[in-house]
Amino acid sequence: MIKYRFLFCFSFLLMFLNFLSATHTVNRYLPFLEKPCDYITKKRSYSSPALFMTSASTAYKHSDGGTTSIPYLQGTYDLKDLIQSIQETTQNSSYNPFDDEPGYVDWNEKSIKFYADGKVKSRGIILAHQQNLFKSHFSFGFFLPIMHINTSQRFSFNPNGSDTVVQNINAGEIELLDRIRREIHTDMNLQGDDWSKTGLGDLDLQLRFNYDWDHKSKIRTISLALQTGVLCPTSSKADFNYPSSVPFMGNKHWGTYFDIITEFELKQNMKFGLMFGFVDLFPKTHYTRIPVYQEPTPFSALIGNVKIDPSLTFKFAPYFVLENLSDGLHFQMRYNYVRHGSDIWQDKRSDKTVSSYLDRYEGNKKEKSKLSKWVSHHITLQLTYDSQDALKNWWLKPNFYLVYDHPFKGRGSSKMHQFTLGIELNW
Repeated sequence: MIKYRFLFCFSFLLMFLNFLSATHTVNRYLPFLEKPCDYITKKRSYSSPALFMTSASTAYKHSDGGTTSIPYLQGTYDLKDLIQSIQETTQNSSYNPFDDEPGYVDWNEKSIKFYADGKVKSRGIILAHQQNLFKSHFSFGFFLPIMHINTSQRFSFNPNGSDTVVQNINAGEIELLDRIRREIHTDMNLQGDDWSKTGLGDLDLQLRFNYDWDHKSKIRTISLALQTGVLCPTSSKADFNYPSSVPFMGNKHWGTYFDIITEFELKQNMKFGLMFGFVDLFPKTHYTRIPVYQEPTPFSALIGNVKIDPSLTFKFAPYFVLENLSDGLHFQMRYNYVRHGSDIWQDKRSDKTVSSYLDRYEGNKKEKSKLSKWVSHHITLQLTYDSQDALKNWWLKPNFYLVYDHPFKGRGSSKMHQFTLGIELNW
């Protein structure tokens, strides 16, 4: 009895630790929020293939949580910053894309800002299996998404914040600025505003422990699931030659995690649960773009080795389940809170003749670091049809489920909507 109470209290204690994170949710663009019902296995094995699709066309601001565009998660787009990046990287202070434009030659020194709108869409399948080990409380499993991602960016002149002489330009001058913008992208070897790729997500290899208590503390059933695992970097990383590209999941970082789910069957057909955990992605050296000054990372002319040490991420998800609304039909509502801290970048180039922002001044370094922080809030609505609860004697006792993840608040994360349709086959 003392042992059981210790496990129960231990699970609640961990819930309040503020440095924990999520299992699959290591990416501000693609949520992959976990389903807590997957964790309460009760000494059974199951396979759970699913189809999913996601879509995001806006994001949440870093500062106040208001709405912004997805490219702005990397910072404000100003042609002056891009020109300075090229001048410093090429060690050519005379570089001026306005040289052949009489009357506009000095515009390379003026702030010329653009709106950058973006979209991120994905679709694919999820392969998952959990194998009970010898009818014990332990099971082993995996989770692997296979997906196709489309991203895009579109630019338009933004007079707000631009220099005064630029703010009231005519349509012909706007056309000129957009042409200069494209020339600058070419000089940076940026390949285009659209990007698409098909590939694997990160492979999650997991070990799980389950335990259940019947009729404890006036509660019908108390279920506890503890899961640890390794995230293998089988996914594609962002392509630094395409500014709109995003990583599939962990951007080639290995990782490990620990999750806890505590579920209470309060009375027949009514359950309440708490889901929380942490993931730690390991440091990795990337060959990628490194900002020189204030320019957004995807629009820097400087390319080299940088060691990235991702911050921990915290996830907390309480949920409520009403079962058998109709025979075998269950409804779940879940709130998902995910928080990621600031990543640490270290310049690992052997030749630092051209200084990056990491070597210039601490203020810029701190501002750039803040851009890697993000918080997301999602409400998840899930419908499940359990053939066994509906007294259907179907082979493999299938459960069909439909899930919608709706973003309603955040900071520095995309407003990603996700639909998932799947089936759980019990062995």
